[in-house]
This record gives sequence, structure tokens and C-alpha cells, in this order.
Amino acid sequence: MLNLYNNGDSSEGTTIVSKSSFSFCQTYCIYAQGHRAARIEKNVFYHGGAFHLKLKRVKGFTVDANLMIGAVPRPRKGGPVACLESTGSFSLVVKNNICKGSTINGFVFPLTSCSQFNSMPFTNNVAGSISANGFLLNKEGGGGCLITLMLSRK
Repeated sequence: MLNLYNNGDSSEGTTIVSKSSFSFCQTYCIYAQGHRAARIEKNVFYHGGAFHLKLKRVKGFTVDANLMIGAVPRPRKGGPVACLESTGSFSLVVKNNICKGSTINGFVFPLTSCSQFNSMPFTNNVAGSISANGFLLNKEGGGGCLITLMLSRK
């Protein structure tokens, strides 16, 4: 498990996790909270407990071209499961990732306000062999642009 916590000032550069493998993680393979400026790219995640990637209140993150296989519940704990879950994040780019074989969800994205929609693209991600939801929007933190757009069409 790799933890990335409040680095506060990102002027020293970007944290990069690239071309690595994570397997049989008991909880999260990568957990980031309050971290700024990171690239998580070209990694392989296999059989992660709860989430392969758990991102909480991160800013300036890019998650690109990762293969995530088999997100499963934590032993004796249960709870939510997804290849990637992000809550309360800003300037998050999630693109070109593959999630296969999660026992519940594929990708859980934060609802995004319309003013920030262009700065947080979630594009070209694939979720397959998922038990429940391939893509899910987390309502934590407000209404979100997609909800606003859907409600305004009625």
C-alpha cells in the first residue's frame, strides 16, 4: 500500500507513480488524501481490497493508462468496492484506464460543478465484468453538473 498525504506546496514538483505493479493489497493499493500534483500512470493493480485507488480531496491529479483487475471487499470488513473512488477532489483527470472484475463498482467519480467540468475530464475509461455499476457519480459535496443538466431538460 502506498499512502500520499498532505504535501501542501506542490512547487517542488509532481509525485509520479509509474510502471509499477500492486497485487493483493489488503486495503487500498494507493490511498491519497489532501495531496496535490500527482500522476498515477501505466500501472497494474491486481486483487485490491476495497479500492485499487482511493483519492480523497486531491487536487491536480492525473490517473492515466492503468489496468485494474479484481477490486474485492476487504476480508471481514465488507463495505464499498471499486477500482477507483474519488471524493471531494478538484482538477482530477481520469482517462484511458481499464477496470475489470470488480465485485461491486468500476469507477466512482465525484459530482462536478458545471464551472469545473472541463478541468475534470473522465474520458476513455473502460469498465467490464463488474457486478453492479461500471460508472457511478458520488453525491458527496453537492449537486454536480450532470445532475443539473439532466434536471434542466425536464
